[in-house]
Amino acid sequence: MNMEKIGEANLGVVRIDAFHCYVCNEQFDRERRKTQHHAIPKSLHPKRNIVLPVCDDCHKLINGKTLIPKKSQLMKTVTAMKKDHDRLTGRFDKVLEKLEK
Repeated sequence: MNMEKIGEANLGVVRIDAFHCYVCNEQFDRERRKTQHHAIPKSLHPKRNIVLPVCDDCHKLINGKTLIPKKSQLMKTVTAMKKDHDRLTGRFDKVLEKLEK
């Protein structure tokens, strides 16, 4: 395992680094405190959410300008997440079938 990749998730062209702010890309330290921004507002009570590491200053800016997504936008996002889940579950089922033989 490459030790440099620990704490990161590579999601295609989006890289989430646990040690830098997702918005300004500055490294977290005592002055630049790490917080977590919920991509889907908690007020919508999602069963699953995406949490992004952001500094306190950027988090205040994001939340000051965050718009509640339209229901149609939210449905597209949830549908895409479900398709990904179903695709991955199908792969696991195939692996389990092979292991059971």
